[in-house]
Amino acid sequence: MTKAEIRALTLNKLNIKDSDIIWDIGAGTGSISVETALNTPLGQVWAIEKNPEAVKLLKANKEKFSCQSLHIIEGSAPQIFNEIPKPTKAVIGGSGGNMQEILKYLWFNTGVEVIVINTITLNSTNQALEFLTKLAAKIDASQISVNNIKLVNGYYMLQSQNPIFIISARR
Repeated sequence: MTKAEIRALTLNKLNIKDSDIIWDIGAGTGSISVETALNTPLGQVWAIEKNPEAVKLLKANKEKFSCQSLHIIEGSAPQIFNEIPKPTKAVIGGSGGNMQEILKYLWFNTGVEVIVINTITLNSTNQALEFLTKLAAKIDASQISVNNIKLVNGYYMLQSQNPIFIISARR
């Protein structure tokens, strides 16, 4: 599950408007999809996920938070992209090894305004940055480290979360 701090930064980078159609590619359990849908009740959020177990959790979270604007698509990106409305904004939380194909489709076939990519590996980060640079996208990239404070045996200790790279690309 994407941590709250990363979700907040991701939504900030998306700069969502009520009329947006947002794709959450590699949606996982849906933490970004749900929060996006809650912030875009008049828009459409399409959660794309290939893992059947994650899709079950996505559906449960959609019901739990009453997200009427959230649509769930089980399938692999970019193969299922032609089945859904074209996005104005997109989030990539997982690429399944298809980062370049996904970015190429988004950039050349949709007219997407903003793409936000959350990565944890240097390989995915590098792939995204290299490809977006070739496209002459306006890129903003940050590495975010979040530490939570936990009480352990009477002492406040820092508990580190995995660092995340947040890359946003605009035309």
